[in-house]
Amino acid sequence: MLATRGTRTSTRLGVLGLAAVAMTLLSGCGVVSFGTQKTASASVPSVAASATGSGSTAPSAPSAPATGGTVTGAQAQILAALPKRPATAKAWTLAQDPTAVGLLTPQQFILADYTAAAQASELGIQKERGLQYAARQNWFDQATGIYVDTFVIHYSTASGAQSDYLILLKGDSKKYDAQGSYTVPGIAQSKVFVKAKLDSYGNSMSLGLAVVGDNVLRTLMLNPAAPDHATLTGLLTGEYKALGQ
Repeated sequence: MLATRGTRTSTRLGVLGLAAVAMTLLSGCGVVSFGTQKTASASVPSVAASATGSGSTAPSAPSAPATGGTVTGAQAQILAALPKRPATAKAWTLAQDPTAVGLLTPQQFILADYTAAAQASELGIQKERGLQYAARQNWFDQATGIYVDTFVIHYSTASGAQSDYLILLKGDSKKYDAQGSYTVPGIAQSKVFVKAKLDSYGNSMSLGLAVVGDNVLRTLMLNPAAPDHATLTGLLTGEYKALGQ
């Protein structure tokens, strides 16, 4: 088992609660403001784009590295495990590093998933844990008002993935509701955390975690009104099965 050190759970953008009044994401190492992405039928909170993010539309089914190059067989399997964007959905242009979808290098993953103040230190910690690459898909579904941001995070060993999963569980149990969490049926090492109290836009928040071999699955979902357990469970189960389990 690798050492589960570092401040990941206090600096990850996807695993922290929403401040309902100010709509800001707070951590021990930084603050990320939320904006609004509006359509005729729905409005959802959005992480402010990074300084380098262009906000351009992402492909509906990521199939290539964000930096170009050749995709290996293992990488192709992980890319294929990502859910496809619904036909009614569009790119979430105010997300952290909005163009960072598809296959990500360790550096790209850190930029897309950590507060700016923590990125340098967390890159070193994750590399020690054996982080090799990640894959990401996200969207805002205009028909349902649901926001989804999902990662498959790949490590060199199963123990590295296990270490990352356990430290996420430890941190997230403190940031979501004391009740309402559950294990995904058919995935023994999994947990879905919920924050049922609605934010100022009327959204609840759920975070699903699972470990499968040398991969960690993490899916964040913002949902109008009550948490949508069926949709989040389905997303995690689809990725889990696609990775051969």
